[in-house]
Formats: sequence, C-alpha cells, structure tokens
Amino acid sequence: MKKRRLTLAATGLVAAMSASTALATVPNLAISLGLRETEGQGTTPVPFSAIGANGGSAGGIEFVDLDAQMLPMDGNWYKFSWTLSTAQYTAFAGATANGVLNGSFGVLEHLRIRNIDGWAYDIELGIDNVTNTIGGPVFPPPTDVVFGDFEGQALGSKHIFQNAGFSGSTASNVLNAAATTAAVVDDPVFAGNQAYGAPWRFVDSLNTRWVRLTTFPGAGLATGQNPQVRFDQNSVISVWLRAVPEPTSLALLGFGGLVALRRRR
Repeated sequence: MKKRRLTLAATGLVAAMSASTALATVPNLAISLGLRETEGQGTTPVPFSAIGANGGSAGGIEFVDLDAQMLPMDGNWYKFSWTLSTAQYTAFAGATANGVLNGSFGVLEHLRIRNIDGWAYDIELGIDNVTNTIGGPVFPPPTDVVFGDFEGQALGSKHIFQNAGFSGSTASNVLNAAATTAAVVDDPVFAGNQAYGAPWRFVDSLNTRWVRLTTFPGAGLATGQNPQVRFDQNSVISVWLRAVPEPTSLALLGFGGLVALRRRR
C-alpha cells in the first residue's frame, strides 16, 4: 500500500551550485512552545475538562523557553520537553501575556519553529506523540497523557495543528502561505501507524523568520483544536519532531547521504 506523506515541489532552486556553497553541517530549526492562559479568561471562561480537550481561545500567550532547543534537519526523530515549573517565559500576545505563566491550566496554542540557521529551501516537519505528563517526581508517580498520537484520524485530515501559512502573525514568513498544507500521514511516523506532516518553505534565509503552527480552529481544522494542558502538578509538555529538507535541496547543497537517509525512512 502506498504511504501518504506531504511534500512540496522544489520551487525555484538553482539548477547547479558550486562546491564552495555546500553547507558543512546539517541546518537546525529552533523549537519553542506557545501556551495560552485561558483560566478565568473571556466572557464565559472555559473550565478545565481534560488534557487534550478544547479549552477555547481567550487569554494571552506566553512563549516557553524561546528558541532554546534545536531540531537538526537530519531525518531523525527527536523528543522535545518543557518542564513548566522551571521554564523561562516571554510574552507574545494578549493582555495577560507578561512573561509569567498565570493559572493552573491553559491551552497548547502553538509550536514555534524559527529558521535559526537561515535555510532558504523546502522543509518537511513531522510531529508525533504530543504529551502532557503530570505528577511525580515521587508520588503520585508521573502520568503521561498522550493527546496527539494522530491514531484513528483520517489520513489527509487536519488534527491539532494548522498549516504553516495559516497564522496571520507569521504568514508573511512563508512562501505561498495560502497554498501550504498540513495533514495526518502514515509516513514517516515515530510510533504507531500515523503522525502529522507539515511542509513549507521560508520566503528567504533570514534567521529571524519563524512559523506559528497554531492549534486555533478554522480552514479545515475541526478536531483536536485548542488542546487543554495543565500548568501545575509538575507539568511537562513533550513532542516528538522530525525535520528534513526536500531531497532536491539536499542534493544541490551536497547532502547526498541525507537524501539516502530520507528515502529509507
């Protein structure tokens, strides 16, 4: 059976590049979270229901450990974790955003992906096993609540995250933003049979460019949106990510081994 994956056609790549332009190391993307402080916010505040339940979209947004973790674009899966009690917070948007995480619960509002190494070609991002761990370190023991394994979702559908060009705050950073896609896929996956894929390309190589993979509903995203997470109870949020440039980009820049790795996975 043919596997479903999302890709971008190579767009406007130079047909040939000199050896002097080939990169010596694998480029990275900087990864952060955005958490929305929903507790007590809005005309009709949404109470806590369950990890992963729809928590609404009222309240300010804080960045968590802004641009502090790196994702190598080498085709491997990496786990990213944020311990909320010790994380550093930076205000992003909204009246309550002040560099402090307020409340005992809220919403995972977005994944922030920054073009830290100035990659100007196509990117494929894989997402799997989005988890909120609560409890511990001793008693009660830690409990992993996986609310984003993408199992049981229709292939080709949106779930939890929007496409890279959806957010108005970062759409100008994305080439052909309105045409970008995101969907449940069965290749590649970290665990189980399904994961999530989001391909895009930054408009240029500026290392200040970033995309906001928001969980805000709309444009076909009707399941998993605005997922609630705990801020208390020794909460840790984690996700497995995989990034790799498109094979044409890799070949042109001298990453022949990575092309082979991408094809094998």
